[in-house]
Amino acid sequence: MVWVELGNRFLKRFPQPLFHTLFGLCLGWLVREGQPIFLSTIATVVFFVALARYIKGQGRGFNFTLFIFGFQVCLNLWMVDLKNPPNYEILKIFSLFLVLFFSIWIAAQFWISKRVLPQPIKLSSIFAFVGLMTLFEWHRLSFFCGYNFYQISYLLDFFPKGEKIFAFFGVHGATFLVLAAFLPPLIFPKNRHSYWCTVLLVCCLAAPRFPIANKTIRVGILSTNLMPWGTDEKEYRRQFSNLLSQVNGIDLLVLSETSVPGKYFFHYPEDLRSDSLVLGLRLENELINLSFNKDIDIVVGHIYPGPNNTFYNSATLISKGNVVGRYDKMRLLSLMETKWNFLPENIQKALDTGNFESGNEKILLKGKYLYGFNICYDDYFGGDCHPFGLNGADLILSLHNDVWVDNPYFRLNHFRQSWLRGVENGIPSIRSTNGGLSGFSTADGEKYLLPRRTGISIVNVPLEKVLGTYPYLKDRLVVVISLISVLWVFKDFILKKLIARIRRY
Repeated sequence: MVWVELGNRFLKRFPQPLFHTLFGLCLGWLVREGQPIFLSTIATVVFFVALARYIKGQGRGFNFTLFIFGFQVCLNLWMVDLKNPPNYEILKIFSLFLVLFFSIWIAAQFWISKRVLPQPIKLSSIFAFVGLMTLFEWHRLSFFCGYNFYQISYLLDFFPKGEKIFAFFGVHGATFLVLAAFLPPLIFPKNRHSYWCTVLLVCCLAAPRFPIANKTIRVGILSTNLMPWGTDEKEYRRQFSNLLSQVNGIDLLVLSETSVPGKYFFHYPEDLRSDSLVLGLRLENELINLSFNKDIDIVVGHIYPGPNNTFYNSATLISKGNVVGRYDKMRLLSLMETKWNFLPENIQKALDTGNFESGNEKILLKGKYLYGFNICYDDYFGGDCHPFGLNGADLILSLHNDVWVDNPYFRLNHFRQSWLRGVENGIPSIRSTNGGLSGFSTADGEKYLLPRRTGISIVNVPLEKVLGTYPYLKDRLVVVISLISVLWVFKDFILKKLIARIRRY
């Protein structure tokens, strides 16, 4: 009792804003990937308990915002590891700005979600909070850093079959379900209606899945570690040709984003230097001959020149020596693939910011098998990938360039997105990357990482299919449910306004 009394006195004298910020920082640091799973699990539980207390009203809105801000600062620290061009170390300040900007943004989401709830807090208010948070995440998905709760997706590694939630409901459905499964029971433990989503969550985790195995495909996956600045193109061209000469006895070869020498393929800019053009044409001929002579489907990640000095980040399929088609990346990364004209010209050149155009739609290309494609940031958008599962794709091919972020946990996080897209669509996913983690995952959620080395790894991938409900439900269902949960809590207010307007007329 003495220690409790001393603790209470200390907390009363300690500045409350600073305490709540430090509390969030401590929990965020413990939840970050790389911490012991025991501590991370405890910190996650404490976070949900603290969140429940804040929502219920124990703590001012300002303190609640500071708590979330501190928590998010730690989760967003990976942005500090963005690579900067030589002689531009000043841009590290920009990385720090990104950390603070997105931490404030996410904290504002939580603050708004709490502030709009009517008092006193009821069970319907909690579901409204969950719905509003889900809608915020759905909206924020299209801007730069994607989806907030992906930052703690590593916890799925320690809870067997936890990824099955994504197969049923996708990323936003998983957000709604997890928040709704934990927050209502913590705030209203005696209300039996608080446990609806908890029961649904348990049922999803316990539901069996029955993969349908057709056959096994042999795949060559290219892994590289090319630096964005200072790569010797001639030396890499020699290494690349040597790697191709060793390819044999496979069905599919996947060459990652920006891994081909010269970057361009099958179509070249008008102002391209003659030596670079010759290099590209030789490589083009080499890959076509390899595909024809050894009956290999080859997927090439490359840059494709567009109109008016724009470009596409593309993947081209070669089958039996013929170019089948091209997929253009739909989701552009606003940091590197969009022209930032407000920056000085010399910094734009140093950053190599691209003037890219986005593709219009997801397409499937047919070679020996039917392939769907994701290029880098595409992998964060599960809602775009439902054509893969619905239209019978055999494989999802993910091409990536992770060299821009020198952080091992970011690489793991990015690999998980390829894994989750495969789980959602119930088909295998293959990942080829420059500067990151290559590997593959099966339809039922088993994942396999390849060693981080330059080379082509040969793997056997089972062509299984386990189609869940998400390709059919898409994100529209959870968005509608979230809207209903938000509007339901204001139904009395809406009805009063509606009745008053009817009486007026």
